[in-house]
Amino acid sequence: MLVAMHRFFNSDKAGRIGRNYDAVDHILGVTAAVLHLGNIEIQAGKEGESCVTSGASGKALEWVAKLWKLPDVGKLVAAINHETREVNKKDILMNLSSEKAEERRDTMARHVYDSLFVWIVEQCSTELSSGPKCNPGGNYMLGVLDIFGFEFVVDDMLDAESGRVLNGMDQYAINLCNEVLQQCFINVVFNLEQVLY
Repeated sequence: MLVAMHRFFNSDKAGRIGRNYDAVDHILGVTAAVLHLGNIEIQAGKEGESCVTSGASGKALEWVAKLWKLPDVGKLVAAINHETREVNKKDILMNLSSEKAEERRDTMARHVYDSLFVWIVEQCSTELSSGPKCNPGGNYMLGVLDIFGFEFVVDDMLDAESGRVLNGMDQYAINLCNEVLQQCFINVVFNLEQVLY
């Protein structure tokens, strides 16, 4: 994934963002740290010490701290293992169970990756709305359409005789939304093409 991103940013397709080496380093560093964050092991044990700080997990912690420019790995470990609550106007440090620590680690990764994605879209929008080829009176839009969903198939959803997956109501709702989005997207694109010709 990182190699593909590096190739994109070194191509002409990336525009000014690709030629801003600090921005490219930032994007690749944050993405690599998110991937390393997933390698941090959480194990059941004494509450408040769920995050494994030795071996491969310890190396992953060091990489995340380095790539996010954190001065102390301990702060990252504390962010995963503890939470602060206000009780009677005093901050109390609470230890998290291993399940909660795992949730915290995964939530942190999703939040950082989401923030990076939003930042990239903002940078692309800025790039597209300025420059010599830009029509200042034009109505430009950068849209991202994701119509494909991935689903994990639980064994009870498989029909033993046919081997087919039996979808639940939630998957039917997702499929319906995807079909409606696809139809809307196709209508908009064809209408814009008709206007051009």
